[in-house]
Amino acid sequence: MYLPNKERYDEIEQAVYEMLEETGINTIPIDPFEVARRLKYVLVPYSSLKKEKFIEAINRSTDGYSAVEKDSSGMYHYYIYYNDIVKTTCEMRHMYWTIMHEIGHCYLGHHDLTEEELPDDVAEAEANYYAKYTFAPTPLINAYECKDANDIVDKFNVSYESAGYLYRSYWNWLHNGPINYLPLEIKFLNWFLAA
Repeated sequence: MYLPNKERYDEIEQAVYEMLEETGINTIPIDPFEVARRLKYVLVPYSSLKKEKFIEAINRSTDGYSAVEKDSSGMYHYYIYYNDIVKTTCEMRHMYWTIMHEIGHCYLGHHDLTEEELPDDVAEAEANYYAKYTFAPTPLINAYECKDANDIVDKFNVSYESAGYLYRSYWNWLHNGPINYLPLEIKFLNWFLAA
């Protein structure tokens, strides 16, 4: 499985910060619906699709996907299709993650590249990191003194599965990262904590 290198992680973190500035969103938990709305990305729930389109969507992904499509006026937009057939809080949180993951594909420009330029495993890893860092930037996990994955679930409204990944990443950052906050990490802290 591909994992971005340190330089690419830094670029993705910078892109997340730029997206937050662009949208003006500075409160936790992050609402992916509001992010998409402010970026003018079109959200399409699976439940709104006609039968044939619904089957196509489910066959493409049971969770969701994004694409660049032309609207009725001939303008191109990012469309994010997502499975909104959820029954539990955990499924709802997974849906939020899916939407943010797809926002990552759009915001990082993945749809502008071919499979040869950006293999699927690379695009998926980058979109996952984008979603992770948008929902719970590592310095913010530290500032909120999250002691375990449960604290991350409570504070950032992510699924338990996501919180496990986030906590492992946080633990690694805490024990192997720099002693002091980096300039971009300070920007994240100021963006959220000064709000």
